[in-house]
Amino acid sequence: MHPSARLDRVFDSYAWVEYFRGTPAGEVVADELDAGLGGTPLVVVAELRDKYVREDVPQWSKDFAFLKEATVLVPEDETIAVRAGETKNRMRAERRRDFGLVDGIIWETARAREATLVTGDPHFRGLPSVVFLDQIR
Repeated sequence: MHPSARLDRVFDSYAWVEYFRGTPAGEVVADELDAGLGGTPLVVVAELRDKYVREDVPQWSKDFAFLKEATVLVPEDETIAVRAGETKNRMRAERRRDFGLVDGIIWETARAREATLVTGDPHFRGLPSVVFLDQIR
C-alpha cells in the first residue's frame, strides 16, 4: 500500500502501547485495526522505539513487524510539517500547554489523510476527527 493512500484511521503511540500491553483499551485498538485501512505516522515509530529502549521491552522486533503488517507507515511531508508547527503554537495559545510538536505531526498526519485519529492521549481531547479509546465501546 502506498503511504499516500486514503486511510480510515491513524493510530498514535498511546493506542499502540495499549494494544501491545493487551489492556482493555488495547482490545478496542484491535477492533479498530480490523475495521478499516489504518496508518501509523513514522514519528510514532520513533516514540515507540524510544519507549521500548527506555523501558527495556524485549519484543521490539515482533511488535514492530506486526505494526508494519497491520497498518501503512505514513511519512511526514512538507504540508504536514508546516501545519504541525502552526498547530502546536495554536494549541498552546488555546491553553493546551503540553501539546507538543509530535502531537501536531500526528494530528496533521491524520488530517492530511482525512482519517480519524485513534488515541487515548488527553492532548487531543476536543479536537475534530479524533476518537478516544474510552468512547468507542
